[in-house]
Amino acid sequence: MAVGLAAAAAVCFVVAAAVGPDDPSFWLRLTYLLAVCAGVFLLIGALAWAARRRIEQLLADRLVDLASPSLIRAMPPRTVLESLLPWIYGDTRGHEDVLAGVLGGAGRDLDGGDTAVSRNTTAHFRLWTVDDGICANEAEWTHELTGVRQSHKFVVFATHDERILAAIATERRFPLFESFQVQEEDELDDFVRRVRDDVRLGITYRDTSGRIHRIAPRAVDGELVPLRRFDQYVGLPDDVDRKDLCIVQFDLWDLVHDDHVPRTIEELTVRVRGTPGADMGWYVWSVPHPCFVRDISFDVVDLAPPAGRYEFMIVRSALRNTVAAPSAWMVLDEPLLQNVDSWMLPGHGVTLLWRLAPDPA
Repeated sequence: MAVGLAAAAAVCFVVAAAVGPDDPSFWLRLTYLLAVCAGVFLLIGALAWAARRRIEQLLADRLVDLASPSLIRAMPPRTVLESLLPWIYGDTRGHEDVLAGVLGGAGRDLDGGDTAVSRNTTAHFRLWTVDDGICANEAEWTHELTGVRQSHKFVVFATHDERILAAIATERRFPLFESFQVQEEDELDDFVRRVRDDVRLGITYRDTSGRIHRIAPRAVDGELVPLRRFDQYVGLPDDVDRKDLCIVQFDLWDLVHDDHVPRTIEELTVRVRGTPGADMGWYVWSVPHPCFVRDISFDVVDLAPPAGRYEFMIVRSALRNTVAAPSAWMVLDEPLLQNVDSWMLPGHGVTLLWRLAPDPA
């Protein structure tokens, strides 16, 4: 096509040159003008046709650059990823876990009200021996939140049903949460009591004047959510027994000073004191939603067997992974600080293992 247009343009220019602009005949001068104009348009058409693919690509790229950010912001996060994942991962099952893991929740809310992400998380753990074969623990972690602006509910879930546990990660309504798996149904009632007694919450919030206020962890009255209101907190499969789930909610605004009007929660600190139990030789902590974990520390100075001493090993899983080798068993005489500096997604975490240290002799 481009060659044909160029040839036609050349014919028009030849005709114009043969007639000339100064011929006394009106019709020949008109022929000259028409030939020149037609030649110019045909030449432009030939050049445009030759470069059409490059022009189309430039226009398409420019349109994407201008329109795509606005289009993406106008869609729920889940819709964006649901369109992208089949293209990259293939049209197979199992995308749900990836969606929830990356988004930190269901992602159906246009404003991100059902997702949570921490751009800076630190966690500290202390374990000590209470009696022979019995140990206790205290844990504290702080999330520097991003994307959580409208929610002031912190929800704690407990269940022994793995299907319910999976639904909590993908179908919860509030972004800030923790979920725990108990072994038996009989443990649920005791779990509610322990959550109310043993959980301490602290926040850093910004008021409507833009000032930042920090509240140290302290006791907050937790409300046991009745079965009839479960749908307000999580979408559950129809065929699960709702009595296998307990939900306790905390209103973080109860921590705010009476004279302040809060606008956003910037940080959330959770402190949990564990009930003394059997010395199992391991302790596990995992992140509830996507977290960029900076540091993790363990204080096990007061964790000791009836005779001898323990040696410890830390195994962690993260996007930037470092797995301790068997040779990493070590005796700890002071708190150990682990620098992680990596994203952790739901399912990632850290495990502390301990065993009797070999007799030096």
